[in-house]
Amino acid sequence: MPPRNSSTTSEGMWKILNRSDIVDIQSIASFWKRRPDRLGIDFDSRSVRLVKLSKRSESTFDIAACGSINVSLRQTSPADQQRLHAFLKQAGGGLSRAAVNIDDPSLRIRRMVFAKMPERDLIEAIKWNFREYIDCPIEDYDVGYTQIEGWGEADRTSYAAYGVSKKAIKEHIEILKQAGLKLIALEPQATALLAAFHYNLGWQPGQTVVCISIGEASTYFTVMAEGQLLFSRPMTGINFDSLAKFVSRNMSIGEGEAAGVVVENLSFERKTVAVRPEVADVLSQYYSQLIIEAQRSIDAFSILFGVERVDSIYLCGIGAYCPGITSHMQKSLGIPTQIFDPFARVAKDKLDPVVADRSAIFAAAFGLAIP
Repeated sequence: MPPRNSSTTSEGMWKILNRSDIVDIQSIASFWKRRPDRLGIDFDSRSVRLVKLSKRSESTFDIAACGSINVSLRQTSPADQQRLHAFLKQAGGGLSRAAVNIDDPSLRIRRMVFAKMPERDLIEAIKWNFREYIDCPIEDYDVGYTQIEGWGEADRTSYAAYGVSKKAIKEHIEILKQAGLKLIALEPQATALLAAFHYNLGWQPGQTVVCISIGEASTYFTVMAEGQLLFSRPMTGINFDSLAKFVSRNMSIGEGEAAGVVVENLSFERKTVAVRPEVADVLSQYYSQLIIEAQRSIDAFSILFGVERVDSIYLCGIGAYCPGITSHMQKSLGIPTQIFDPFARVAKDKLDPVVADRSAIFAAAFGLAIP
C-alpha cells in the first residue's frame, strides 16, 4: 500500500500527528514498520464501527478484529461509556492507537488548480479559495492537499484540497480522549474510502470509480481513479434517517415504526427479504430522489473534470442494503452498480457471520485501519 501523501500546514489536520500529546509525524514511517497495529474507527451520531488489521505480508493484511456498537461518542451516558470501553477493550484487544474519520459541517473538499508555486504560497492560495465556503475566520481553518496526477492542465497542477475548522479538530481529539483512545490520524471519510478501494480494486487506466456511502445521518458521493481522490461532495437530504422519515410520511406511521420497517427490510447477504408491495413502492419513490442527487453529482464531476461519464458505482454504508437499491441505480443511471466489500481480499473465516454479511458498513473503518 502506498502511504497517504497529503501535504499540509504545520498545524493542519493531516499533520495533527505532530502535536505533543500524540505522535511525532517524523517518526511515523519507522513507527509503522515496527508496529503496524492501529484501530480504524468510523463513527457517526449513533454508532461506532471498528476494524483492526494484522499484517500478513509487506502489503497485505488479515482481519484481527471487527465490530460495531450503537453508542454515540459525542453524547455518552455513564452506562454507555462503560459499554463503549468494554467494546473497545474486547474488539481492540487493548490497543488504544486509532485512526478516526472526521465528519463536521466545516469540512470541505474541493478540486483546485494552480500554477506551480512554493508550498507556503500554495497553502495560502488554498485558504483563500476556501474563504467563500466556510463560516469561520480563515485563521481558524486548517487546510491540506493532495496533488492529482494526470488530471491537470498544461502549465497548471490539480489538487484535491481539504479543509476543516480547528475547533472541529480539537473536539475530535477530546472525544477520542474521553473514549480512552490515542489519536494518531484524523481524516475525511473520502480518503479512508480511497485507502479501502486501493487495497481491494485493480485500477484500470483512465477509469473513474464512484463510491456512494449512505450513512445514518449523511451520505457522500466520492470519485476515485487510479488510486487518487478526484472529487467528493455530500448528497443533501439522502441518508438512512431521511429514508425513515420518508417512509413515515408516505405510510402514515410514526418515525420509530418507520425506522423499524426500513431495518426489517434490509437485505444482508444471508437474508432474503420479501418486501411488501406498499413498502417496495415507497422505497422506489425514495430511490428516485437518490438517482436525482447521484446524477447531479455525476454531472458536477463531469463538468469539472471534462469527462462524459463515470465507469462504475459502488455502494457502502447501511443504505447499501436497502432492497433493490443497486438494481434500481444501475437501471436508472445505466452504470454498473454493486455493493462494495472492503473484506474482499482478506480471509473472512474468523469474522462473525453477522459482521461479514454487513461488510459494506465497515468500508471507512477498514480504510482507516490501513497504515
